[in-house]
Amino acid sequence: CDRAERLISLEHDMFRVCRPGGSLTGTFRIGFVATASVRLLPEFLIRSGRLAPDAQFDVETGLSEDLESRVLSGSLDGAIVTGSSAPDPLLSYQTLREERFVYAAPADYACQTSDELFTLLPFFLFMPQTGIGKVIAKQIAEPNLKKGKRIYLDSVEAIMECVNEGLGFALLPEPDVQRYIGARARIVETSGTKTSRTLVFATMNSTELTWQSERILEILRA
Repeated sequence: CDRAERLISLEHDMFRVCRPGGSLTGTFRIGFVATASVRLLPEFLIRSGRLAPDAQFDVETGLSEDLESRVLSGSLDGAIVTGSSAPDPLLSYQTLREERFVYAAPADYACQTSDELFTLLPFFLFMPQTGIGKVIAKQIAEPNLKKGKRIYLDSVEAIMECVNEGLGFALLPEPDVQRYIGARARIVETSGTKTSRTLVFATMNSTELTWQSERILEILRA
């Protein structure tokens, strides 16, 4: 293992010395949290082709927790994930954006408060062990979670389609709600504390990717 690490380090040194004009060079394995990949991944691939033509990006999608585990194991160089309030100390987080959460409900229930919705409709809840699920569970008062029917799904698209069909309501990041909301559904504004998730670029601390992470961040933030 020690000999392999030295070889990999030498390979990255060669990329540093030979990269033309200080441009990003090499192959990078990047993960995208599935709930944001539909919005971020296409633009990232377009921008990376323009801003880093000498770099190759192998990308995959998954849940935040799984992607972070793969970064820790070394099978990914970095991943765009929902930031945890207590990340692994071996990980470094670079903030990309904040996305607030909003309720989406069938249009006939748009005048109800979020508390009332829990007594009137099934609640479509993103799987609680995921990054988004943890944010949602933290936001919703425990008494509300005990009201009515809860349906657990791991797909933003599936949840929003159910809301559009009048089958229940949901709490999701606003960009996703805006993307999938149909004519028969509405965003329900609520009073009180608003919750949000932080999308971050997660990498290992002090790795060979550290010197290149700022260039990758430039592409992601573009």
